[in-house]
Amino acid sequence: MKSIFYFLSLLVVGVSACSQPMDETKALAELSQQELLLNCRLSGIRDSISGQWDQVNQMLDEKLPPDMPAKEKANMLKVRNANLIRMFQSYEGLDQELKSTLEFTENMDLDLTRQITALKQELEVLEIRKMVVFEQIYKEKGEEEHAKIKSVYETMLEASCD
Repeated sequence: MKSIFYFLSLLVVGVSACSQPMDETKALAELSQQELLLNCRLSGIRDSISGQWDQVNQMLDEKLPPDMPAKEKANMLKVRNANLIRMFQSYEGLDQELKSTLEFTENMDLDLTRQITALKQELEVLEIRKMVVFEQIYKEKGEEEHAKIKSVYETMLEASCD
């Protein structure tokens, strides 16, 4: 199924590239804006889930029993996976607030993982479109101009997400 999706994406990009004259500057500006936006969204999602796990770890650190073996505590605090945390013997002794926060974080993690997967697929399609534009530039303007334009494109991606 995935290979059909990529084939159709390539077909659509190829047909559209052949059917209309290409303004490389405009096309690359649009592609870079889209790529930057997708990368910023990915970064924001990763920061969000990381922050949520940081909160869970802080709660765990504060609420784990003081007599818990240091090694077990350290291992539990390293884990950022609800199912693995539930496997620790001390899990059953945790308060309901912490268990609820862990469940919320688990659900959030699953949802954000789906979002990350979708964004990565969008980036893959965008990469195909970008390759078509750069190939056209290479054919029409040569290797040197291609390298210059590619360098400018990469600089455009360095913009801040703020």
